[in-house]
Amino acid sequence: MVKSKGKIFIADTDQKSVVLIKDALKAQGYSIYSAINGAKALETIIEQLPDIIILGMQLPIIDTVKLRDIISVNPKTDNLALIFMGTPEQLKSVSAMGEKVITKPFRIDALIGTISGIYQKRQKTIELSRENKEIEGNLSQISLIDLLQIFSMNKKDGTITIYSDKGNGFIYLQEGNIINATFEKVEGVKAFYRLLTVKNGKFEFIPHRALTPTRIAATTESLLMEGMRQIDEMKKNKDVLPPLDAVVKLKKKLSELPKQVRTITQEVLLLLEFYNKVEDIVDNCTFPDYDVLRVLVALLEKGIIEIVQHVTPKTSDREGTLLANEEIFKLLDIVSINKHTKLESHRGRVVVLSANYNSLKTFVNSINNTPRFVLNSSFAVSGSRDDVVFGEIGLVSLTELLSIEIISVPPLIEYGPLWMALSSSAVGVIVVFDKGSKEILGAFLSAIQKFRSAKTLPVTYVFVTPDGHDEKAKVIPTLKKLLTSDSDDPIFVLNKDSTDSLNIIPTLLRKVINL
Repeated sequence: MVKSKGKIFIADTDQKSVVLIKDALKAQGYSIYSAINGAKALETIIEQLPDIIILGMQLPIIDTVKLRDIISVNPKTDNLALIFMGTPEQLKSVSAMGEKVITKPFRIDALIGTISGIYQKRQKTIELSRENKEIEGNLSQISLIDLLQIFSMNKKDGTITIYSDKGNGFIYLQEGNIINATFEKVEGVKAFYRLLTVKNGKFEFIPHRALTPTRIAATTESLLMEGMRQIDEMKKNKDVLPPLDAVVKLKKKLSELPKQVRTITQEVLLLLEFYNKVEDIVDNCTFPDYDVLRVLVALLEKGIIEIVQHVTPKTSDREGTLLANEEIFKLLDIVSINKHTKLESHRGRVVVLSANYNSLKTFVNSINNTPRFVLNSSFAVSGSRDDVVFGEIGLVSLTELLSIEIISVPPLIEYGPLWMALSSSAVGVIVVFDKGSKEILGAFLSAIQKFRSAKTLPVTYVFVTPDGHDEKAKVIPTLKKLLTSDSDDPIFVLNKDSTDSLNIIPTLLRKVINL
């Protein structure tokens, strides 16, 4: 006796369609059951528990939608696969709910293909539900949504890697919950929603304890529901949303706009300082794509921004730029501790520890031509060769809303209370010293330790040589040993011939961003 490939049930008033389907599926090796009304259909379904149920849209006695509802709430039948069959008009209500449908007149090979796909998914579900092991497959056989639901139900730990022509992404699971996702250069919920749009590609699951920061706190079910809603809304409103290749610009200065706006609106407005292409704003905003596009629509309607035909692109290569656009934006996020006040002016602070006036003067002269740096005039004329200088050296103005104050603080023990007071507002420390600094090396190391213990701050070292005779390659290893410096702490050697002094501040700020 030949073993049946599976049980399929058909209920439809159109007997010609029923006979055609029964003959074709029997030839494929399936066991077929049928009925001509909803009451008989329900009785047979509960008795036989078929793998797949095909329902016509005009069943008498118990109508099709009512029958679907009964099946979906019965614990014995709620997991059975349903296919609805009818004309496009009849199928509108169930199509909108994401159900599988077959449109009349139908092709029998298309129906067989749909049924085969359901069985393939069922087999993959069985495989995925087994004990932890590496699994790979094709998203055409089982969708990412189904995959995640299976892993959620089975409380899996591990990483799903998605390979597609849109790019590669990762979804990290902990006890079945999605704790993070990355896709190209984005992370978190934004990346997860983008991955949900991938329909074709391959996946690979590796069971392990995912070593990733938790960026997503919502349940898998709520994530999937909201993600699918956003994808659906994006499709429905595509004629209203600005196209990704559109160019927009602010019609007002940020300082003129209301400060009390939603965090996402603040972020979009700030990005308009750096980017004018919709696609760049959407990519660099931390919020989901659809939410960003809706904010842009609102700003367009209020006349705060406008779509323009020709505009010079904002790039990080324009003259006078210290950091790239995305770097400045990240730095602003670090400096503005209160995420609800990003549209206000913010000032970060870099503390300079220098043992004497001469070495500090060499350092200040070396950074004086740094883009966007303005020397404090009172600091420029203060001090003498014997003074230890305390005060603001100057200001680096990165944008209308973000500046970095460079402030000198002596590394002497008596200034210790100031170290603690300044550490809360500091973003980094520059240590300026020379050969004569060995006498107070202990004070230097104490100051650095105080700043690092109060707050994790990156440190950059600047060693001042008198005549340029010391070779950098020889000096740096000695300095690292002397300072017991971490291997990735940058060290600059300054003298009259130095050419890399303009990199001191941007190097430190990039350490701040990547800390």
